[in-house]
Amino acid sequence: MKKKFQMENKSKNTIDLILIAFVYFFIVSGGFIPTFHEDFEKSLGKLLALIMLIFGGMLVSVRINTLKVVGVFILCGIFFAILSMTRSNYIVYAIEKLDGAILCTAGIVLFLDYIFIKIGRDNFLKNFNIIALVILILTIFYKIHFGFFTRDVRFFLNGPIVFSWIMSFCALSSFHLWLKYRGNHDGLFFLVFIIAVFWTESKGALVAFSLSFIFYCLFSVKEKRIFLLFLISFLSFIAFLLLKYFTVEFEESRFGAIARLFTGNLDSRDEGSIGIREELMGHAMDLFFDNPFIGIGLGNYQFDEFFYPHNQHLELFAEMGFFIGSLSFCFILYAFFKSDLFFKCVIMLFVIAGSFSGDASYLRFTYSFAILGILNCKQISKWNN
Repeated sequence: MKKKFQMENKSKNTIDLILIAFVYFFIVSGGFIPTFHEDFEKSLGKLLALIMLIFGGMLVSVRINTLKVVGVFILCGIFFAILSMTRSNYIVYAIEKLDGAILCTAGIVLFLDYIFIKIGRDNFLKNFNIIALVILILTIFYKIHFGFFTRDVRFFLNGPIVFSWIMSFCALSSFHLWLKYRGNHDGLFFLVFIIAVFWTESKGALVAFSLSFIFYCLFSVKEKRIFLLFLISFLSFIAFLLLKYFTVEFEESRFGAIARLFTGNLDSRDEGSIGIREELMGHAMDLFFDNPFIGIGLGNYQFDEFFYPHNQHLELFAEMGFFIGSLSFCFILYAFFKSDLFFKCVIMLFVIAGSFSGDASYLRFTYSFAILGILNCKQISKWNN
Protein backbone atom coordinates (compact mmCIF):
# COMPACT_ATOMS: atom_id res chain seq x y z
CA MET A 1 0.00 0.00 0.00
CA LYS A 2 2.80 2.41 0.95
CA LYS A 3 4.74 1.53 -2.20
CA LYS A 4 1.64 2.13 -4.32
CA PHE A 5 1.13 5.54 -2.68
CA GLN A 6 4.77 6.47 -3.32
CA MET A 7 4.44 5.46 -6.98
CA GLU A 8 1.27 7.53 -7.38
CA ASN A 9 2.92 10.50 -5.70
CA LYS A 10 5.99 10.16 -7.94
CA SER A 11 3.72 10.00 -10.99
CA LYS A 12 1.93 13.19 -9.91
CA ASN A 13 5.26 14.96 -9.36
CA THR A 14 6.39 13.89 -12.83
CA ILE A 15 3.21 15.28 -14.38
CA ASP A 16 3.67 18.55 -12.50
CA LEU A 17 7.24 18.81 -13.77
CA ILE A 18 6.07 18.15 -17.34
CA LEU A 19 3.46 20.91 -17.06
CA ILE A 20 6.09 23.33 -15.74
CA ALA A 21 8.34 22.39 -18.66
CA PHE A 22 5.39 23.13 -20.97
CA VAL A 23 5.10 26.61 -19.42
CA TYR A 24 8.80 27.20 -20.06
CA PHE A 25 8.33 26.22 -23.69
CA PHE A 26 5.23 28.42 -24.06
CA ILE A 27 7.29 31.40 -22.91
CA VAL A 28 10.07 30.44 -25.32
CA SER A 29 7.85 29.79 -28.34
CA GLY A 30 5.96 33.08 -28.06
CA GLY A 31 2.62 31.70 -29.25
CA PHE A 32 0.62 28.85 -30.76
CA ILE A 33 -0.11 29.95 -34.35
CA PRO A 34 2.49 28.53 -36.77
CA THR A 35 2.34 30.93 -39.75
CA PHE A 36 5.29 29.24 -41.53
CA HIS A 37 6.21 32.69 -42.77
CA GLU A 38 9.93 33.56 -43.09
CA ASP A 39 11.09 32.06 -39.75
CA PHE A 40 10.36 28.36 -40.31
CA GLU A 41 12.07 27.21 -37.08
CA LYS A 42 9.96 29.61 -35.02
CA SER A 43 6.80 28.28 -36.67
CA LEU A 44 7.79 24.70 -35.85
CA GLY A 45 8.33 25.77 -32.24
CA LYS A 46 4.84 27.26 -32.14
CA LEU A 47 3.37 24.09 -33.63
CA LEU A 48 5.06 22.07 -30.88
CA ALA A 49 3.76 24.54 -28.29
CA LEU A 50 0.23 24.09 -29.68
CA ILE A 51 0.53 20.31 -29.31
CA MET A 52 1.76 20.79 -25.74
CA LEU A 53 -1.16 23.12 -25.05
CA ILE A 54 -3.69 20.56 -26.26
CA PHE A 55 -2.04 17.66 -24.44
CA GLY A 56 -1.45 19.63 -21.24
CA GLY A 57 -4.99 20.97 -21.33
CA MET A 58 -6.22 17.43 -20.73
CA LEU A 59 -4.30 17.36 -17.45
CA VAL A 60 -5.21 20.81 -16.20
CA SER A 61 -8.38 21.83 -14.37
CA VAL A 62 -8.96 25.55 -14.14
CA ARG A 63 -10.96 27.63 -11.68
CA ILE A 64 -14.16 29.22 -13.02
CA ASN A 65 -12.97 32.66 -11.90
CA THR A 66 -9.72 32.16 -13.80
CA LEU A 67 -11.59 31.15 -16.95
CA LYS A 68 -13.74 34.26 -16.70
CA VAL A 69 -10.78 36.60 -16.30
CA VAL A 70 -8.74 34.94 -19.04
CA GLY A 71 -11.82 34.82 -21.29
CA VAL A 72 -12.40 38.57 -20.91
CA PHE A 73 -8.69 39.20 -21.55
CA ILE A 74 -8.76 37.11 -24.75
CA LEU A 75 -12.00 38.65 -26.08
CA CYS A 76 -10.86 42.22 -25.42
CA GLY A 77 -7.39 41.58 -26.79
CA ILE A 78 -8.65 39.93 -29.99
CA PHE A 79 -11.36 42.58 -30.49
CA PHE A 80 -8.96 45.52 -30.25
CA ALA A 81 -6.27 43.71 -32.25
CA ILE A 82 -8.66 42.91 -35.11
CA LEU A 83 -9.85 46.52 -35.22
CA SER A 84 -6.24 47.62 -35.58
CA MET A 85 -5.38 44.81 -38.01
CA THR A 86 -7.94 46.12 -40.51
CA ARG A 87 -5.36 48.84 -41.24
CA SER A 88 -2.33 46.54 -41.14
CA ASN A 89 -0.01 46.29 -44.13
CA TYR A 90 1.78 43.29 -42.58
CA ILE A 91 -1.05 41.02 -41.52
CA VAL A 92 1.13 37.99 -40.70
CA TYR A 93 3.35 40.05 -38.40
CA ALA A 94 0.23 41.52 -36.76
CA ILE A 95 -1.06 37.98 -36.13
CA GLU A 96 2.28 37.07 -34.52
CA LYS A 97 1.96 40.01 -32.15
CA LEU A 98 -1.63 39.05 -31.29
CA ASP A 99 -0.55 35.45 -30.78
CA GLY A 100 2.29 36.33 -28.41
CA ALA A 101 0.64 39.11 -26.40
CA ILE A 102 -2.85 37.58 -26.04
CA LEU A 103 -3.04 33.87 -26.83
CA CYS A 104 0.34 32.89 -25.38
CA THR A 105 -0.39 34.92 -22.27
CA ALA A 106 -3.70 33.09 -21.83
CA GLY A 107 -2.02 29.68 -22.14
CA ILE A 108 0.68 30.57 -19.63
CA VAL A 109 -1.85 31.93 -17.12
CA LEU A 110 -4.15 28.90 -17.31
CA PHE A 111 -1.30 26.47 -16.69
CA LEU A 112 0.41 28.55 -14.00
CA ASP A 113 -2.79 29.22 -12.08
CA TYR A 114 -3.42 25.48 -11.93
CA ILE A 115 0.17 24.75 -10.89
CA PHE A 116 0.18 27.48 -8.22
CA ILE A 117 -3.01 26.15 -6.66
CA LYS A 118 -1.82 22.54 -6.79
CA ILE A 119 1.77 22.72 -5.54
CA GLY A 120 2.25 26.32 -4.41
CA ARG A 121 4.09 29.17 -6.07
CA ASP A 122 7.40 28.58 -4.32
CA ASN A 123 7.43 24.91 -5.38
CA PHE A 124 6.76 26.04 -8.93
CA LEU A 125 9.70 28.45 -8.74
CA LYS A 126 12.00 25.72 -7.42
CA ASN A 127 11.07 23.35 -10.25
CA PHE A 128 11.12 26.07 -12.89
CA ASN A 129 14.65 27.02 -11.82
CA ILE A 130 15.76 23.40 -12.16
CA ILE A 131 14.35 23.24 -15.69
CA ALA A 132 15.99 26.58 -16.51
CA LEU A 133 19.30 25.28 -15.18
CA VAL A 134 19.07 22.21 -17.42
CA ILE A 135 18.34 24.47 -20.41
CA LEU A 136 21.29 26.68 -19.39
CA ILE A 137 23.64 23.67 -19.35
CA LEU A 138 22.39 22.58 -22.80
CA THR A 139 22.85 26.16 -23.99
CA ILE A 140 26.46 26.17 -22.78
CA PHE A 141 27.23 23.01 -24.78
CA TYR A 142 25.44 24.45 -27.82
CA LYS A 143 27.36 27.73 -27.62
CA ILE A 144 30.70 25.98 -27.08
CA HIS A 145 30.16 24.22 -30.39
CA PHE A 146 28.83 27.17 -32.41
CA GLY A 147 30.35 30.23 -30.72
CA PHE A 148 30.46 30.74 -26.97
CA PHE A 149 30.97 34.53 -26.96
CA THR A 150 29.35 35.17 -30.35
CA ARG A 151 26.10 36.93 -29.59
CA ASP A 152 24.74 36.33 -33.10
CA VAL A 153 24.69 32.59 -32.35
CA ARG A 154 21.38 31.62 -30.73
CA PHE A 155 21.29 30.77 -27.05
CA PHE A 156 20.05 27.28 -27.89
CA LEU A 157 16.24 27.73 -27.88
CA ASN A 158 16.23 31.52 -28.12
CA GLY A 159 18.07 34.65 -29.00
CA PRO A 160 19.87 36.59 -26.26
CA ILE A 161 16.85 38.76 -25.34
CA VAL A 162 14.37 36.05 -24.30
CA PHE A 163 17.16 33.98 -22.76
CA SER A 164 18.38 36.93 -20.67
CA TRP A 165 14.83 37.71 -19.51
CA ILE A 166 14.25 34.14 -18.37
CA MET A 167 17.62 34.01 -16.63
CA SER A 168 16.82 37.33 -14.91
CA PHE A 169 13.49 35.94 -13.70
CA CYS A 170 15.23 32.81 -12.41
CA ALA A 171 17.88 34.90 -10.61
CA LEU A 172 15.16 36.97 -8.94
CA SER A 173 13.15 33.89 -7.94
CA SER A 174 16.29 32.14 -6.64
CA PHE A 175 17.08 35.10 -4.41
CA HIS A 176 13.45 35.11 -3.22
CA LEU A 177 13.70 31.43 -2.31
CA TRP A 178 17.10 31.85 -0.67
CA LEU A 179 15.91 34.77 1.45
CA LYS A 180 12.85 32.80 2.54
CA TYR A 181 14.29 29.31 3.09
CA ARG A 182 18.07 29.93 3.30
CA GLY A 183 18.83 27.00 1.02
CA ASN A 184 22.45 26.97 -0.12
CA HIS A 185 21.47 25.65 -3.56
CA ASP A 186 19.15 28.65 -4.07
CA GLY A 187 22.06 30.98 -3.36
CA LEU A 188 24.19 29.04 -5.86
CA PHE A 189 21.40 29.15 -8.44
CA PHE A 190 21.20 32.92 -7.94
CA LEU A 191 24.89 33.35 -8.77
CA VAL A 192 24.70 31.00 -11.77
CA PHE A 193 21.69 32.78 -13.27
CA ILE A 194 23.28 36.20 -12.70
CA ILE A 195 26.38 35.05 -14.62
CA ALA A 196 24.08 33.79 -17.37
CA VAL A 197 22.47 37.24 -17.67
CA PHE A 198 25.91 38.85 -17.99
CA TRP A 199 26.85 36.23 -20.56
CA THR A 200 24.11 37.48 -22.90
CA GLU A 201 25.48 41.05 -22.71
CA SER A 202 21.87 42.25 -22.78
CA LYS A 203 21.89 45.79 -21.41
CA GLY A 204 18.11 46.00 -20.98
CA ALA A 205 17.96 42.80 -18.96
CA LEU A 206 20.84 43.92 -16.73
CA VAL A 207 19.22 47.26 -15.99
CA ALA A 208 15.79 45.69 -15.45
CA PHE A 209 17.13 43.01 -13.13
CA SER A 210 19.24 45.47 -11.14
CA LEU A 211 16.31 47.82 -10.48
CA SER A 212 13.81 45.06 -9.64
CA PHE A 213 16.37 43.33 -7.41
CA ILE A 214 17.06 46.56 -5.52
CA PHE A 215 13.31 47.10 -5.13
CA TYR A 216 12.89 43.58 -3.75
CA CYS A 217 15.77 44.02 -1.29
CA LEU A 218 14.42 47.32 -0.01
CA PHE A 219 10.94 46.03 0.73
CA SER A 220 11.48 42.34 1.54
CA VAL A 221 12.60 42.79 5.15
CA LYS A 222 11.11 45.93 6.68
CA GLU A 223 13.08 45.86 9.90
CA LYS A 224 16.35 45.64 7.96
CA ARG A 225 15.47 48.22 5.33
CA ILE A 226 18.00 50.78 6.56
CA PHE A 227 20.76 48.17 6.48
CA LEU A 228 19.72 47.02 3.01
CA LEU A 229 19.57 50.61 1.78
CA PHE A 230 23.08 51.19 3.07
CA LEU A 231 24.31 47.93 1.51
CA ILE A 232 22.75 48.67 -1.88
CA SER A 233 24.09 52.24 -1.83
CA PHE A 234 27.57 50.95 -1.02
CA LEU A 235 27.43 48.30 -3.76
CA SER A 236 26.10 50.88 -6.23
CA PHE A 237 29.01 53.17 -5.37
CA ILE A 238 31.49 50.33 -5.91
CA ALA A 239 29.82 49.47 -9.22
CA PHE A 240 30.06 53.10 -10.29
CA LEU A 241 33.78 53.17 -9.52
CA LEU A 242 34.31 49.96 -11.47
CA LEU A 243 32.39 51.34 -14.43
CA LYS A 244 34.20 54.67 -14.28
CA TYR A 245 37.79 53.53 -13.82
CA PHE A 246 37.83 50.08 -15.41
CA THR A 247 35.91 50.82 -18.60
CA VAL A 248 39.03 50.15 -20.68
CA GLU A 249 38.98 46.47 -19.67
CA PHE A 250 35.79 45.87 -21.63
CA GLU A 251 35.82 48.91 -23.92
CA GLU A 252 35.09 46.95 -27.09
CA SER A 253 32.37 44.73 -25.61
CA ARG A 254 28.66 45.53 -25.21
CA PHE A 255 29.40 46.20 -21.55
CA GLY A 256 31.42 49.16 -22.72
CA ALA A 257 28.17 50.83 -23.78
CA ILE A 258 26.72 50.30 -20.30
CA ALA A 259 29.80 51.85 -18.74
CA ARG A 260 29.76 54.81 -21.13
CA LEU A 261 26.05 55.28 -20.39
CA PHE A 262 26.84 55.70 -16.67
CA THR A 263 29.88 57.87 -17.28
CA GLY A 264 28.14 60.03 -19.88
CA ASN A 265 30.81 59.30 -22.48
CA LEU A 266 28.75 57.90 -25.35
CA ASP A 267 30.42 57.80 -28.74
CA SER A 268 29.76 56.67 -32.29
CA ARG A 269 30.21 53.01 -31.38
CA ASP A 270 26.99 53.17 -29.36
CA GLU A 271 24.90 54.21 -32.36
CA GLY A 272 24.22 50.54 -33.12
CA SER A 273 22.71 50.06 -29.69
CA ILE A 274 21.79 53.01 -27.49
CA GLY A 275 21.75 55.64 -30.23
CA ILE A 276 19.54 53.69 -32.63
CA ARG A 277 17.09 52.91 -29.84
CA GLU A 278 16.70 56.62 -29.17
CA GLU A 279 15.88 57.13 -32.85
CA LEU A 280 13.46 54.20 -32.92
CA MET A 281 11.59 55.38 -29.84
CA GLY A 282 11.57 58.95 -31.09
CA HIS A 283 10.05 57.78 -34.38
CA ALA A 284 7.39 55.83 -32.43
CA MET A 285 6.47 58.96 -30.49
CA ASP A 286 6.24 60.97 -33.72
CA LEU A 287 3.94 58.34 -35.21
CA PHE A 288 1.78 58.46 -32.08
CA PHE A 289 1.46 62.25 -32.15
CA ASP A 290 0.55 62.08 -35.83
CA ASN A 291 -2.07 59.35 -35.18
CA PRO A 292 -3.01 59.73 -31.49
CA PHE A 293 -6.49 58.19 -31.53
CA ILE A 294 -6.33 55.02 -33.61
CA GLY A 295 -2.60 54.64 -34.23
CA ILE A 296 -1.00 53.54 -37.49
CA GLY A 297 -2.25 49.95 -37.38
CA LEU A 298 -0.93 46.80 -35.72
CA GLY A 299 2.36 45.67 -37.26
CA ASN A 300 2.85 48.81 -39.36
CA TYR A 301 5.78 50.35 -37.49
CA GLN A 302 8.88 50.61 -39.65
CA PHE A 303 12.08 52.64 -39.43
CA ASP A 304 14.77 51.69 -41.94
CA GLU A 305 15.23 47.93 -41.47
CA PHE A 306 13.57 47.89 -38.04
CA PHE A 307 9.96 46.76 -37.58
CA TYR A 308 9.47 47.65 -33.92
CA PRO A 309 10.77 50.50 -31.72
CA HIS A 310 12.38 48.28 -29.05
CA ASN A 311 9.88 49.63 -26.53
CA GLN A 312 6.71 47.57 -26.26
CA HIS A 313 4.74 50.28 -24.49
CA LEU A 314 5.49 52.99 -27.06
CA GLU A 315 4.77 50.43 -29.75
CA LEU A 316 1.20 50.00 -28.51
CA PHE A 317 0.63 53.75 -28.42
CA ALA A 318 2.08 54.20 -31.92
CA GLU A 319 0.32 51.27 -33.60
CA MET A 320 -2.97 51.08 -31.65
CA GLY A 321 -3.50 54.60 -30.34
CA PHE A 322 -3.99 56.36 -27.03
CA PHE A 323 -6.93 54.31 -25.73
CA ILE A 324 -5.29 50.89 -26.15
CA GLY A 325 -1.91 52.14 -24.94
CA SER A 326 -3.50 53.71 -21.86
CA LEU A 327 -5.61 50.61 -21.21
CA SER A 328 -2.49 48.44 -21.23
CA PHE A 329 -0.65 50.87 -18.96
CA CYS A 330 -3.53 51.06 -16.45
CA PHE A 331 -3.92 47.27 -16.48
CA ILE A 332 -0.23 46.76 -15.64
CA LEU A 333 -0.31 49.51 -13.00
CA TYR A 334 -3.41 47.99 -11.38
CA ALA A 335 -1.81 44.55 -11.34
CA PHE A 336 1.35 45.99 -9.81
CA PHE A 337 -0.51 47.46 -6.84
CA LYS A 338 -2.69 44.35 -6.37
CA SER A 339 0.23 41.91 -6.39
CA ASP A 340 2.47 40.82 -3.53
CA LEU A 341 6.11 41.94 -3.38
CA PHE A 342 7.59 39.14 -5.49
CA PHE A 343 5.06 39.59 -8.29
CA LYS A 344 5.57 43.36 -8.10
CA CYS A 345 9.26 42.80 -8.77
CA VAL A 346 8.58 40.37 -11.61
CA ILE A 347 6.19 42.82 -13.25
CA MET A 348 8.75 45.59 -12.78
CA LEU A 349 11.46 43.37 -14.28
CA PHE A 350 9.54 42.73 -17.50
CA VAL A 351 8.10 46.23 -17.83
CA ILE A 352 11.60 47.76 -17.66
CA ALA A 353 13.13 45.07 -19.89
CA GLY A 354 10.30 45.64 -22.38
CA SER A 355 11.24 49.31 -22.52
CA PHE A 356 14.56 48.39 -24.17
CA SER A 357 13.88 45.33 -26.32
CA GLY A 358 11.27 43.16 -27.98
CA ASP A 359 8.10 43.81 -29.92
CA ALA A 360 4.50 43.62 -28.66
CA SER A 361 4.50 39.81 -28.69
CA TYR A 362 6.96 39.96 -25.77
CA LEU A 363 4.19 41.47 -23.65
CA ARG A 364 3.38 37.87 -22.75
CA PHE A 365 6.02 38.17 -20.03
CA THR A 366 4.43 41.21 -18.37
CA TYR A 367 0.78 40.34 -19.02
CA SER A 368 1.06 36.77 -17.70
CA PHE A 369 2.33 37.80 -14.28
CA ALA A 370 0.05 40.83 -14.19
CA ILE A 371 -3.03 38.61 -14.60
CA LEU A 372 -1.70 36.09 -12.09
CA GLY A 373 -1.04 38.89 -9.61
CA ILE A 374 -4.63 40.12 -9.95
CA LEU A 375 -6.18 36.64 -9.88
CA ASN A 376 -4.34 35.35 -6.89
CA CYS A 377 -3.70 38.38 -4.68
CA LYS A 378 -5.72 36.62 -1.95
CA GLN A 379 -4.13 33.22 -2.55
CA ILE A 380 -0.49 34.01 -1.73
CA SER A 381 -0.54 32.51 1.76
CA LYS A 382 -2.20 29.33 0.45
CA TRP A 383 0.39 28.91 -2.31
CA ASN A 384 3.30 29.12 0.07
CA ASN A 385 2.01 26.63 2.63
